[in-house]
Amino acid sequence: VMRAGQVVQVGSPAQVYQRPVDADTARFIGEAVILDGHVVSHDGGLSTVDCALGQVTAPAAETPPPGSSCGVLIRPENLALGEGRVPARVVASTYFGHDLLVTLRLGTGGGGPEVRSRMIGARIPEPGVETFVRVSGLAHILPG
Repeated sequence: VMRAGQVVQVGSPAQVYQRPVDADTARFIGEAVILDGHVVSHDGGLSTVDCALGQVTAPAAETPPPGSSCGVLIRPENLALGEGRVPARVVASTYFGHDLLVTLRLGTGGGGPEVRSRMIGARIPEPGVETFVRVSGLAHILPG
């Protein structure tokens, strides 16, 4: 990946998509949910990080020390609707035939940050519907 004539990351497409070096690269490669986070703990090879999507897990090797602030990257396909503990309100749904992109506003009554979930299925959530969301899989930590 090049930016302004400089190489910013080298890797396979999967490596760059799953572990981009920064938020700009993450957004350039594809849809990205990027939230502010706060590292809670390291336990073995994993870290727990608090963000607007609750506590998420990330590889400890890429996570700053507990007490640090960081960026949290979650790809839309790793957000599951209808389950979890984080309330959200559907803002919009865009149907693509093979999948749909659902825009959500987090928090009770939809007062929090906006995120997008990409999911497979014929059931299209209507705007205004209250649901829950959870993170499936590991988050990726970004600088700062």
